[in-house]
Amino acid sequence: MNEVGEVRLALLAEFPGWLVEVTESEFGVSFEACRPLAPGHGGPVDLYSDDLALFRELLEDADRGDSRLAIRALAAGLAVRGIRARPCLTTLGVGLPGQDERLITCRRGLFHWAQDDRRIGPITDTRLVIRRVVDAIRMAPHEVTR
Repeated sequence: MNEVGEVRLALLAEFPGWLVEVTESEFGVSFEACRPLAPGHGGPVDLYSDDLALFRELLEDADRGDSRLAIRALAAGLAVRGIRARPCLTTLGVGLPGQDERLITCRRGLFHWAQDDRRIGPITDTRLVIRRVVDAIRMAPHEVTR
């Protein structure tokens, strides 16, 4: 495999869910990626650059945007079920009254428990994630001891 192919495979591994193309021509190397936006927030997004560092930055920005939208959607779904949810960028504090707050993070299309980085589920299945979070909060309350 040539260097262009290796760069493409590395980008695919680093940014799952993206269709990534790396093209080499007499003008140099160009990078292009596309995928749907976060569920419920519009159509596809396309990114293009002829600079790898800038291309990675564009992918990171798109991921942060998706993560923020997904955190807000998760917070709304949890609030409806009586779970306290406090969003802050790509992190969500959750709990029941009288409980310590537990943190959820979102990146690369997945929700994780911040304390141990355990995967909760994908942003494409908010119902599943809500159910898992509600179950975890109600089964392991981590009561405040103050």
